[in-house]
Amino acid sequence: MRNSKTNRKLGVWGERFAVRHIQESGGFILSQNTRYAGVEVDIVFESQGVLVVCEVKTRTSAKFGHPLEVINVEKFYRLHRALNEAMRLFQKNLGRVDVIGIILRPTIEIKHIKGISV
Repeated sequence: MRNSKTNRKLGVWGERFAVRHIQESGGFILSQNTRYAGVEVDIVFESQGVLVVCEVKTRTSAKFGHPLEVINVEKFYRLHRALNEAMRLFQKNLGRVDVIGIILRPTIEIKHIKGISV
C-alpha cells in the first residue's frame, strides 16, 4: 500500500503530464492548484475562447478501476461551482468542466473527457 507522500508525487506527475497534453492540444494554462469558490481545481485553462476547469486523476494501473470512476455527483457539482467562480474572475461567458484520467501501466493511457455532465 502506498503512503500519502507517494500518492501526492503521483498526482503531481499526472498533473504535469495533463498540462503538456492540454498545451499540445492548443490550450493555454491560466492556473494550477488554485481554489475557486472553496474548491481546489487542478488546472484552469482556455481553449478556443472557452474557460475550462479540469480535474486530473492518475493511477499506476487500472487494477482497482479507471481513475475517472472516482468523479462522483458531489465532485461534479463542486467543480461546476468552481467553474462559475472562475468564469466570473476571468470574465468569461463560456465555460465547461473537463476530466483527465491517466493510467501508467502497462503503457501510459490518457483519457480526456470534455464537458462532463451528470
